[in-house]
Amino acid sequence: PSLCNITLIDITERKEAEAALRNSKEKYSDLLNNLVEGILVYAPDSSIVLSNPKASELLGLSEKQIRRKQLIDLDLKFLNESYLPLSVAEYPFNQILANKKPLENYTVGVKKPDSKDVEFLLVNGFPVVDSNGEVTEIVISFIDITEIKLMQKEVIKAKYFAEKANKAKSNFLTNMSHEIR
Repeated sequence: PSLCNITLIDITERKEAEAALRNSKEKYSDLLNNLVEGILVYAPDSSIVLSNPKASELLGLSEKQIRRKQLIDLDLKFLNESYLPLSVAEYPFNQILANKKPLENYTVGVKKPDSKDVEFLLVNGFPVVDSNGEVTEIVISFIDITEIKLMQKEVIKAKYFAEKANKAKSNFLTNMSHEIR
C-alpha cells in the first residue's frame, strides 16, 4: 500500500479579505468617478498616477493625456488672477511639495490647449507623507469657479459705475445749490 499525505489549509480568511478589498476598491472607484471635484494624485516627480473623469472635463484633456504625464508636460497654461503666467514654483503641486503642507483655496487660471478663454479653478491639496517625513503622493482637488470670478468682475464694475454716478449726482447738487444761492 502506498501512502499519500494530504495537507489542508483553511484559506477562508484570505478569500474574505480579498473580496473585501475588491469591494472597497470598487466603492472608492465609484466615489472618485462621481465626484463634482476634479481629483489628481501626483507622485513626487509630478507624474500623475490617478485622475478622475471630472479632472479630465475641467482641464479639457482626456484621461490618456493626463495619466503618467508630468505637470510640465500637460498642454495647459496656468495663470494667476491677473491673467499673468504662474511661475513653476507657484504651481499648486510645487507649493505643496516645497512646504510639505496643505494648500487651501488657491485660485488658478487655466488656459486649455484649444481655447482662448481662461477658466478659473479653486484648488485644494495636501501631501501624503510617510513615516520618514518624505512626501509619497500629493492629492489635489479643484472645482470650476469661472462664473463666480465673472460675477465678481461684474460687481466691481457695477460698484465703479455706481460710485461714478454718485459723484456726478453730488457735483450736480453742489452746482445747483451754488446756482440757487
